[in-house]
Amino acid sequence: MAPELWMIIASFASRQSLARLCSVSHRFHSTFSALLYANVVDPPLTSGQSARLVRTPNDAQTNV
Repeated sequence: MAPELWMIIASFASRQSLARLCSVSHRFHSTFSALLYANVVDPPLTSGQSARLVRTPNDAQTNV
């Protein structure tokens, strides 16, 4: 099957399914990895954004 057809089919798959497809073989990894990582944050988060993501629930309650 053509890689273009695989990509159309994979566009309906969840991230978990794409990750599993990437782990099947080197060929599948090269075919599906771009789609798997297409929604990764780019540019990277700033240090302030990262700090807000790792705050604990207790930190959030004290800042209310």
